[in-house]
Order: sequence, then structure tokens, then C-alpha cells
Amino acid sequence: MNPPLISLEDVSLSVPNPAGRRKLLNNVNLRLDSGSVLPLIGPSGCGKSTLLRAIVRLSSRDNGNIYFSGKPLEKFHPPDMRAKCIYLHQYPILFASLTDANCITPFTHRAVKTPKPEYYFIVELIERLGLDEDILKIPANHLSGGEAQRIALARAMLIEPKILLLDEPTSALDSDCARLVINTMKTWVKEGDRGILWVVHERDVLSELDAAPLDLAVYREVVR
Repeated sequence: MNPPLISLEDVSLSVPNPAGRRKLLNNVNLRLDSGSVLPLIGPSGCGKSTLLRAIVRLSSRDNGNIYFSGKPLEKFHPPDMRAKCIYLHQYPILFASLTDANCITPFTHRAVKTPKPEYYFIVELIERLGLDEDILKIPANHLSGGEAQRIALARAMLIEPKILLLDEPTSALDSDCARLVINTMKTWVKEGDRGILWVVHERDVLSELDAAPLDLAVYREVVR
């Protein structure tokens, strides 16, 4: 049996505050298997985004172990790890250039081993996400919030990671566009040795994902 793409064992997280540290989550355990989507739910401020960031070593953890394909996270060089396990912020950063340049810039980075995609492949992918080819010639800073979310998602998919860590990637989309993105991502995980951790707030999104969620409220620090 293959190891999970990601597994967490007793991971605890805290963030700075004026008194020192504020504990967010205690002893989180989860596993993400190949071909699956695991929704993460929980109240605002409970640490959902911080947990995603800790998985790619953008935030520190207090204790516990994180494994990538059965190996401790610390065994991987961070840039190499982040090319295989991509964290996508709810409000993605796009470069101040044309949209098509945003899609190919990552392929100039040493950690990205995937060959630069052909233009037609980029067009096919963004069309799967409900965008027209014309958008590639628009300055990225002219995109709407929903367009920027989908371009950032396409950019991540082009790198061909094993794992996507998605922080509410449909928050700026209407219901029809959100459904299209969700169905595209459900297909994507089935096309290869892939998985998604997906932070969810909207009930409609959770229903469309059709996957049992992990409620991080279970691991929330109890203030006494």
C-alpha cells in the first residue's frame, strides 16, 4: 500500500500575540491519499490557512510531524517541496505583466522540473476553468478577483504538482463558475497521483466537493 501524499501526526500551531503566543490548533492528525480531495472546515480564525502554510514550511509548528509521501517534511529542500506541493492563497499574487507571462514565469525557476507548457495547452487549461483565450493578453492587474483566482490556479496546475493546498479558491466566483472549477479539480486529482487539501467556508462548495470534511474545530485550543 502506497503511503499517503501528506500525513500529519499530532501537529500543533500557534501565532504571535502581545502576550507571547496564541495557540490555534492542538494535535491535528490527517492524511491525504492519492486521488482524493480533503475539505478542511472550521470557524474563522481557527488556523485553517496557518495549517496549509505549515505544510509547506511558510509557518512554523509547535510540535508534531508532517510527512510528504511517507518521508519527513524536513528531508525536502523547501523550494523543491513547494514545486510538488503548491499552496494557493485566497488572494493570489500575480506579476505586473500580461496574464500569459504569469502562466510561464514559474518555469524559469530551478525548482520547477516540468517543461514549459505549449501555448495551446495553457489555452485548453484556462478554458476548462471557464476563461477565454483573450484573457492571456490582458495585463494581470486588470483581472477581476475571480479571474485572478482561476489564473493562479491554472498556473499552479501547469507545474504539475502532486498536491494542491487551496485556500478558498472559489471565494470570488459565482455559483456556476465555482461549480466548473470544482468539477475541473475533481477530475484533475483522478488524472494522476494527486491530491487536494481544500479550505472551505461555503456550504454549497462543500456539497459540490462530495467528500467527507475534516472539521478543525475538533482540534481547536480550549481557552480556560
